[in-house]
Amino acid sequence: WIGVDMAYVRPRNSGNADGYHWLAQELVARGARQRHRKNEQRRAFDDMGPIIYYVQRHGLVKIGYTTNLRQRMGQLRVQRTALLALERGDTDVEASRHVQFAADRVTGKGLGREHYRFTPALRDHINELRAGLHLSLL
Repeated sequence: WIGVDMAYVRPRNSGNADGYHWLAQELVARGARQRHRKNEQRRAFDDMGPIIYYVQRHGLVKIGYTTNLRQRMGQLRVQRTALLALERGDTDVEASRHVQFAADRVTGKGLGREHYRFTPALRDHINELRAGLHLSLL
């Protein structure tokens, strides 16, 4: 018996192999489809262009700018689930968000100048962005 993706497939030349061989082919094809979907998602994630991101980090919200979101998420060492919202825009838009939420800015060792308390005003702004992306509200 050969283990394939949580199922066991009998080698083709032993007994009633046709059913087992078909199962192995189906599991390999399913894996290829899943890898293709994942690659498509990665490409879409990479091809977003200039973007403002809102990420939950250290119990705060980081507002930042990037042109490569997947790479930036890796640099921040956060999971995609920590990504709260996205907003199209350049460094001018990012700067205006920093001014908009300046009263909520938290500074400290290792935080830089882009971390904010998750206040009702910031939550409302993030929810507006999420609604535009058809995501559930926070």
